Amino acid sequence: MLTFMLFVRPAIHKLAGRRRLFPEVYEACRDRDDAQEKGRREFKRGVVRFRDGRWRLRTTGPQGSGILSSMVAGNCLIVLEEERGDVAAGETVLVEPF
Repeated sequence: MLTFMLFVRPAIHKLAGRRRLFPEVYEACRDRDDAQEKGRREFKRGVVRFRDGRWRLRTTGPQGSGILSSMVAGNCLIVLEEERGDVAAGETVLVEPF
């Protein structure tokens, strides 16, 4: 599903003549700490909601490639850049809505 969202969907949009191939990316604050390996871009499934005057974010739980329920429960991808290490609660990260 992730490969489709990152590579196939933009290709289909391009073939269909769309000008905007990728969804907009927003910033949101993490609710909890999150471990992240430096040097590797990660996309985690998450849930973003507007609470207390800002966008708050949490993961959908286990992120294994065979866990389809995490995709169903989510409404966004959490984009963690290559240069970023562990993410502490309250830090801002990029979010790509479904």
